[in-house]
Amino acid sequence: MVMSAHRRHAATTVAAVATILALTAAFAVFAVEQIAAIDAARRTVAPDEARLGLSPQMANNVTAITAGLILTVCALCLAAAVGVARRSAGARHAAMGLFGILGFVAFAASLAGVTATPPSPNAVYGVLCGVANGVIVGLLLAPSTALDVELAEQERQWLSARGYPLVRDHPLHRAERSRAATGAWGGRSRVR
Repeated sequence: MVMSAHRRHAATTVAAVATILALTAAFAVFAVEQIAAIDAARRTVAPDEARLGLSPQMANNVTAITAGLILTVCALCLAAAVGVARRSAGARHAAMGLFGILGFVAFAASLAGVTATPPSPNAVYGVLCGVANGVIVGLLLAPSTALDVELAEQERQWLSARGYPLVRDHPLHRAERSRAATGAWGGRSRVR
């Protein structure tokens, strides 16, 4: 049997990573646009900012802090995507928790806007974000993703226990794969 890290990723794993990257890119672009739109010379505030009692400088600070928080969450999401792409069990579990929380927050934040009269036009984006986060969690919970990650973890443990470096194209690793694929050990070749 060819070792699991050299199999193709499961379709659900690839879909989860692609969805994470698309959602993260959208939020990163939004945050960068918010930072770029900060005008240090502005003298007026928007009606929403005035209701909160913000001065122009305070409104700029709130925008910068919010954009910074969004970029921080984007960095966490990117790290989760890399971990899931590497088929790490810990990263998969962390991503399920992260995107579950983000989905809940998105739904909760958009609920007031959706139920308002008239509904807030941006509330729909919150609902769509919550749905996208739910899709990510569903893809990570899929049995094919779980099996994909489990087999990769087993191979890493198998190689590590034998002292092989965990480098895909290392000569010792290639020799071990070829013996496993041909059954050169005189029995069934299985990842243990």
